[in-house]
Amino acid sequence: MKKFVLLPIVLLMYIHLNSQEKNSIIHNNIIQQVWKPFKKSFDTKDANTFNSLHTDSVLRINAWGIKQGENYKNGITKSYSKTSKRTRTIEFWIEQSVFSETIAHQIGYYAATYKEPKTKDKTTYAQFQVTLKKRHGVWKISQDFDTDKVGGVKVDSTFIKRLKKLKL
Repeated sequence: MKKFVLLPIVLLMYIHLNSQEKNSIIHNNIIQQVWKPFKKSFDTKDANTFNSLHTDSVLRINAWGIKQGENYKNGITKSYSKTSKRTRTIEFWIEQSVFSETIAHQIGYYAATYKEPKTKDKTTYAQFQVTLKKRHGVWKISQDFDTDKVGGVKVDSTFIKRLKKLKL
């Protein structure tokens, strides 16, 4: 009788650990394929790399409206090509991730810090939600939503206190 009870418990533990390992692999692939190059291309205003991280039909939603595909990517290219003495960096914290073999959804926060000569640095915070799709072995952002308010509360540094920053 003990064998009949023990076998299902061991089997369930194996399935759970295998699922966790699979999610960890997917998570690490997304960090390498999306978040590391995203940060670098954002920080350096590399429009080509930034745009390559998004699907051709990407859907971008924020307070300024909805943009899709080529319209969004052309806006990035135009924005990143403007010369400025202002520099910026971005950092990410992931709060929740849901993975499958070819689709992932992540909710998290970012802090973008802007530096300009002779002015005080300015950091803005926001929550993001992205849906990623894996095509030909590569993860890309297919939908990206940002907001600076969650539940009517303005996002600030208190939202990330309990979260671990991505090491990019």
